[in-house]
Amino acid sequence: MSEFYKGADDILQIKVNDEWYPIACTISNSFSEDTEMIPTTTRDNNGFNTSLPTNQSFTLDFEGIETIAISVDGKVTYNNLQALKRNRTKLEFKIGTVKILEGFGHITSLSKTSPVTDLVSFTGTLEGFGEYKIFDTSENNVFDYTLDFELT
Repeated sequence: MSEFYKGADDILQIKVNDEWYPIACTISNSFSEDTEMIPTTTRDNNGFNTSLPTNQSFTLDFEGIETIAISVDGKVTYNNLQALKRNRTKLEFKIGTVKILEGFGHITSLSKTSPVTDLVSFTGTLEGFGEYKIFDTSENNVFDYTLDFELT
């Protein structure tokens, strides 16, 4: 039987001054990968488009609740994120505690929502810089992306 883990074990953290800090009051974060495709032409495609993969990219979207305090010990606040974005800082990030996804990126968007009857929240996107790595701390190794395995 498979084991599962909760989102609380998969929180986005940012490295600041050689220390890892979670984003304050995180509600959620998500990770997505994309591959650019270049159109190709073949004679036997029966009218269907064909293409080949080229560059790959990834993004991390995150959502949190804004704190009244501009800074909070041990956490990265909305104001801290705003400063990192405005200064075009390349960030080192990680997600997870057992399967750790780690890499670099820049904050490309940050927005705040202030509903009259609810808490002020924010969302942001971190666009990846280069390749990321996945570490499995339970097996002490880096995930190998070679296709030398079989699914059973």
